[in-house]
Amino acid sequence: MIYTINTTNYLLYDVTKSFFNLSDIDVYEMINNEYLKLLQRLSIKHIEYDDLKRALIPNQDKNKKEICFIFDSLQLNSNIYGNEIFNKLIPLLDTQSTYSILAGDYIDILKDVPNSQSILKNILEENVIKYNSSIYYHSNQYFLIYINSITEKQIQFIINELKKFYWFYGYVIVNFNSKFKTYLSEILSPICIKNKKNIIASHPSYYSDYKNINVLGYQFEENGFKFISINEDSFGIFLNYKIESILPNKNDVGFFFNALFPKFNSIENLKINITENRWNNYLNETNKNGKHGILESLCIDNISQDKFVEMIFNQICGKYIYNLRKNDYENNYLFNVCIELLTKKQNIRKTTVSLKYKPDCGEIEIVTIT
Repeated sequence: MIYTINTTNYLLYDVTKSFFNLSDIDVYEMINNEYLKLLQRLSIKHIEYDDLKRALIPNQDKNKKEICFIFDSLQLNSNIYGNEIFNKLIPLLDTQSTYSILAGDYIDILKDVPNSQSILKNILEENVIKYNSSIYYHSNQYFLIYINSITEKQIQFIINELKKFYWFYGYVIVNFNSKFKTYLSEILSPICIKNKKNIIASHPSYYSDYKNINVLGYQFEENGFKFISINEDSFGIFLNYKIESILPNKNDVGFFFNALFPKFNSIENLKINITENRWNNYLNETNKNGKHGILESLCIDNISQDKFVEMIFNQICGKYIYNLRKNDYENNYLFNVCIELLTKKQNIRKTTVSLKYKPDCGEIEIVTIT
């Protein structure tokens, strides 16, 4: 089981494949060898890979939130505002939950888009729940910290403490797809995984696997956490949480499939197959025995078969595939995607779709939906 692979911001694989003209078989062997190294490096630090699952896959727990805290760095008047902000946040983190933390400046990557600053300002102000005043001069003035699976109670505790600081602007809940969430996926970088009392971050590859190097410089151990660092070659691709995005990334998806099997042509050759029998008797309609289809049992509003297939395909292209594993009994491969469906009460529900991939014909079939 590989929970996630992230090559979006980690260029080693893309550059290596291109520079050395590697085949799919070469990439398959390279990724799987690196995965074994990851497990070995975690074992040295007495960390179980399975214990990190919640921090690595999309949150579907209705009692957990994805949140982005927003800070106005101009009001700190410091070149090391990231350190100051984190050193105020770290004492507020609980010691029982597991989640990923990402951070970064609200930089402008829209490049040649006219009025990019107006666009970024509007996206921010349309979403932020404000606690203190802030005058928008440029997007770069805002420092963002994202947490991918945190309870409402923990959020309220953190907010009640942070709002005492005038440079804490506010927060955005980012449970569901939006322009703001997609933008975060492009600009934020991994800080660490918080696994209860353990803080797991990366260290440069030239350090020994037996050392723990806090290159971040944040006060984790001073606040009762155990700091553990993992070689960046392993952390960058296997422990780097990907924020869900509506933008496609063909290279990242290709590496993801390539981790499972040594032959993968392209996204364009994938075919999601839902037979009429499967659609009518399992997914959608009530069958002759009076048993509701799975979508009905989940209270999902009416959705066409074509639209359902399109949503799954878009999520695959949107670089969020997770829980990769091989099905040795049938010689095929399984993975999950998480799609957002509208319920009959017009609420959005995150739904896990487990899929089976047949590499010989490029077909994908639905296994289960939860």
